[in-house]
This record gives sequence, structure tokens and C-alpha cells, in this order.
Amino acid sequence: SHADFHSPYYVCRNKITMGPNANTMDIITMIAPKFTSGASILGSSMIISQVMRSKKNRENITQRLICFASIFDLLVSTSWFLTNLMMPKFGSSLDRYYIGNMTSCRVQGFIIQLSLAGMMCNSVFISFNHLLGMKYNWRDFKLRKIEPWYYVTSLVLGLT
Repeated sequence: SHADFHSPYYVCRNKITMGPNANTMDIITMIAPKFTSGASILGSSMIISQVMRSKKNRENITQRLICFASIFDLLVSTSWFLTNLMMPKFGSSLDRYYIGNMTSCRVQGFIIQLSLAGMMCNSVFISFNHLLGMKYNWRDFKLRKIEPWYYVTSLVLGLT
């Protein structure tokens, strides 16, 4: 049903239609995300490292928000990179690449949903922060007062 498709457990509950013989496209579809998610893991790790290692960057609210978004991105990219390791066997020709179970698949779905929602919220808050600073001339001390709400809201909306 349409509602099931939007569930984080959709992939876990439904067989992948790979058929008895995996063709080249099936294998490419399984391997290609490893390159993009690997690049994203590297990029997010570099951003987190640069913000955390520099006192100047840690003191900048925008840098902290981008670091928080990068943490979410690191989580979702790692989950995508480990996709086949977290998936249970479905009786397809690619089962030899799947070593997970239903619990690991659900955990992966939870991490992906949390991280994607958190990243989207964080993007809104980065924009909102710039709006307040540029258009309404809010200074750093005033922005710092609402900053904790950015993080709390991102986490709460990610968990819902």
C-alpha cells in the first residue's frame, strides 16, 4: 500500500525484486551508493574535524550548526554505505551480500529517518539564523540564546 512505502521498514518487510539471477544492473545498483556515501562520509568527517579542532570555528554559531548537520550526514551516509550489511536475506540472488537481520534493518531505517529529518531541520535553522542576523540585525549574543532550540528541535523532529 502507499502508506507502507513511506514506512522506514518498507525495505525490510518486502522482497527485493532481483529474481534468481542477479544481472549487472542489480550489482551496480548495490555498489554505486558505496562511492557516493563514501565521499559524503569523508566530506562530513572533514567538516566535523575542522570545526571541532578550531576554537575560532567552535565559537561561530554557523560553524556549529554546519557541524551538527555534518554529524547527521555522517550517520545517514554510514547507514547507506553499510546498506547490504544491515539487510536480511530475502531469497534473492544477492543474498550472499546481505548479512543483517530484521533488527539491524530497522535500526538502519531509524538512523536514516532521524538523520534525514535532522539534516532538513538544521538547513532551515541555518537559513533562519542568517535571516535573523542579516535582515533583522540580531547580534551573536542574541542568536546564542535561541541556538539550543535549533538542536533540540532537530532531534525531536527527527525522532517523530
